[in-house]
Amino acid sequence: MGIRFKKDKMQFLLLMLLGFIHSCIDYGNNQINFEREITTRIHKIKSERGVLILNNTFMLASSCPLVYHKYFPDWIVEDTSNLVFSSKNSVFIPTIYDIKPPYKLIKKKNTDFFKVVKNRDTLTFKLIDF
Repeated sequence: MGIRFKKDKMQFLLLMLLGFIHSCIDYGNNQINFEREITTRIHKIKSERGVLILNNTFMLASSCPLVYHKYFPDWIVEDTSNLVFSSKNSVFIPTIYDIKPPYKLIKKKNTDFFKVVKNRDTLTFKLIDF
């Protein structure tokens, strides 16, 4: 029983160490913010605690809202088939989280907005800090 206990303890300590190392990774240099300029194709997204990790490299708040005037493409709703509204008066306001890859992301330097090009549509989003 002593050997089994030591093995379990070592596995636990190894998992704790790996968790600590993962939390220390500095993604700050890859944050898409006001100052940054970027144009890239997005092929993969991962969501972690309200932050999207794009192509395993860039970080962006998942709550960045679409800027629109009464219109957005139908494919956004089709891609978001699990919409649940609490009432009939609820309004769907798409965010960058609702856009599934692949798409092209364009962010000019010193602006609070970025563009996403997908399916021949160009959508503008408001940049949100996280």
